[in-house]
Amino acid sequence: HSDYSLVYAFRAESYIGKKNWDKATDDLVTALKIEDNEKAFYLMQDLEDVPFAKLKAKFQIQSAKEPNNDKWPFYLGFIHERKNQYFQAISFYEEANKIDLSAYLLERIANCYYSEGQYDMCLITLEKAINMEPDWQSLLSMKANALFESGKTKEAIDQWDSVIVKFPDYVFAYNRRGWLKKG
Repeated sequence: HSDYSLVYAFRAESYIGKKNWDKATDDLVTALKIEDNEKAFYLMQDLEDVPFAKLKAKFQIQSAKEPNNDKWPFYLGFIHERKNQYFQAISFYEEANKIDLSAYLLERIANCYYSEGQYDMCLITLEKAINMEPDWQSLLSMKANALFESGKTKEAIDQWDSVIVKFPDYVFAYNRRGWLKKG
């Protein structure tokens, strides 16, 4: 038995290669339980349907065992988001957010709403996140994009202007604002 999460993450990678899904998902959960292991986190993102279902079940078990730990519903939300199951992802992210309010979780929720074309809900969620982290470039940029997608081009251009003021080296903001002004 090891207390080093990386050992489990590398072993999980081997089991994934052998398509031994039970052992692979056990090791991914163990690595993530020890610490938020980056390798395990990335390995879990692109699992096929069978291991996805196994990992989901194991995360749900961990969530039930540790109901005050926000990482298990976060992981559940993340794997659903990666499978384009956005409303399920939102549900898990909201559960995690009830345990530990976070601008990052709100950003994930907003991203899911955006991906579903629910721009008004995306904007409402982004406002909450921006109130917590007013200088996050990703939040401010997503807000500009959501404004545009919801038909509010003038507001989107204004938002890109404010992004440029805060982040003058962010070239994409100039390009996006220029594209909106042209259109």
